[in-house]
Amino acid sequence: MPVVAAATIPPEDLFRLLVPQHRDLLLAENAEVRRLVPADLPHVLCLDDWHHTTLRVYPRGPERERRRQRHERLTRHTPPSQRVPFEVRPSDIEAYRQIGAVLATADPAHYRPTLPGNTHWVHWPMSGSL
Repeated sequence: MPVVAAATIPPEDLFRLLVPQHRDLLLAENAEVRRLVPADLPHVLCLDDWHHTTLRVYPRGPERERRRQRHERLTRHTPPSQRVPFEVRPSDIEAYRQIGAVLATADPAHYRPTLPGNTHWVHWPMSGSL
């Protein structure tokens, strides 16, 4: 497909421009996916959107403890509903726990999100530029 864009446009911005009209052309087709996935592995679940939460996990050690104490001091007066946890592990995230249950049981019924999806790039403006 011919694309008219400045040569200096970053790839992530180019793809973002193409997605509204050409999303299906940018995603892998089932046949392409199946070439990469073993034939005996069943298709259990496909997600185009989920509620993603950024992970924050710090290595054990004195620096981690200093950060934790500082975090507690800075957030001590923040109302609980607005408090951001010091660490966020995959097991803290509803979507990841449910996806884990789907994979462990091969039953897609275990995926029942209660939070709205937020994987659209507008929620993650720096995505693709790492």
